[in-house]
Amino acid sequence: MPLVSQNELGGLTEKAWRGLSVDCPVPWGLAKDSNIMVQWLASRGLGFADSLIECLAMVKENPMLAHENPLDSGVMIAPLHGMVMLDSILAEGMVWNGQIYGANFIMAGMGLLLDDDLANSRDNAARLTLSDADGIAAECKDQMIRMRASMPSDGQYELRGGGHADRQAADISLTTPNSPPHSSTHAIDVNDAVWQQMQEHAQNSYVPENELSRNRGAGAGNIDND
Repeated sequence: MPLVSQNELGGLTEKAWRGLSVDCPVPWGLAKDSNIMVQWLASRGLGFADSLIECLAMVKENPMLAHENPLDSGVMIAPLHGMVMLDSILAEGMVWNGQIYGANFIMAGMGLLLDDDLANSRDNAARLTLSDADGIAAECKDQMIRMRASMPSDGQYELRGGGHADRQAADISLTTPNSPPHSSTHAIDVNDAVWQQMQEHAQNSYVPENELSRNRGAGAGNIDND
C-alpha cells in the first residue's frame, strides 16, 4: 500500500474529479471541497475509499450529476455536493429528503462546519441531523458529532438543519471535531487499487509534457526563477 500525506491524498482526489470529463469538467469548488472532506475523514481513520471510487465512477458515467443542484434533484453525489448541501440546509433551517451516496462525507462536512464554528468562536454552532429509517445516523450537538456506528454508506436519508429530531439517538459513538489532531503531513495508507484508479482519472487533467505546453505556462517553467 502506498503511504502518502494528507495533502497528497487530497490533491490527487481533486485532480481525479477534475479529470473525469474533458467536455463537462467538475467545477473547481466542488473538487476542492472533495479534497478537504477526504482529508478530514482520512485524518480520523474513517472510511472514504469505497464511497469515493463509487462516486467517481457515477460522475464519469454521467458528468451532469456534478452540475445538478442536489436540493432540486433529490440525489446527492458525496463528496461533491457535501458542503453545498450542508451550507444550504444550515442557512435555511430546512429539511431535505433523498438518496445520499457516501453518507460518511456528510459527517465529514458536519465536522468541517463545526470546526469552522469553533475556530471563529461563533455563538450558534452548526446544528444538523442526518436520519434514516432506523433513526438518527449522525448529528452535530453540543460542539460534538454523534454518529451511529452502524450508519450505512448509501441509502435514503433525511437531512435537517437548525434543530434536532425528536427521536433519541441509539448506538451513538462520540467524535470530537479536533480529535485526533488534524495534520496535513499525517501519513495515510491507501489501497494500491484505489490509488491507481485515482491516478487514472487524474491523467485527463494533465497537459502534454512538451515545449509548447511549458511556453503556455504549464509546469514549473523554463527557468528556475519564473
